[in-house]
Amino acid sequence: MENRLVLLIVINTLLLAQAAAKQDFHKKCLASSGANADTIAKVRNGKFSNDPQTQKYFGCMLRSVGVVNQAGQLQVAALRKQVPKDMKRDEAMKIYMSCKDKKGANNDETAYLLYKCFWEASPRHVKIDGQ
Repeated sequence: MENRLVLLIVINTLLLAQAAAKQDFHKKCLASSGANADTIAKVRNGKFSNDPQTQKYFGCMLRSVGVVNQAGQLQVAALRKQVPKDMKRDEAMKIYMSCKDKKGANNDETAYLLYKCFWEASPRHVKIDGQ
């Protein structure tokens, strides 16, 4: 019984740390990209804005959470870990893989196009960026 309690505490602590890290990524990426927080919030609700700062923000976020690497390549292993709790793994992976060939003029635009594709393809709007 004690082992289960300790395990639950450890899991909860890790989940809280992960959520905090994603919030830190959000703040860091807003600052480094120069993106407008209202614009980012609109993008997260499906009102896409294809400006360079928004692209830089999503490039930063997707690199920070490990969804794309520094070369802008999709990281399938990281995506497997980003499956929302209310979605089946196979369903999420199908969505992710349907977007894998999106390419922009640079790594930030590629990350933005991947995020947009994930959002548009998902009935539950996959949130891989922690927000």
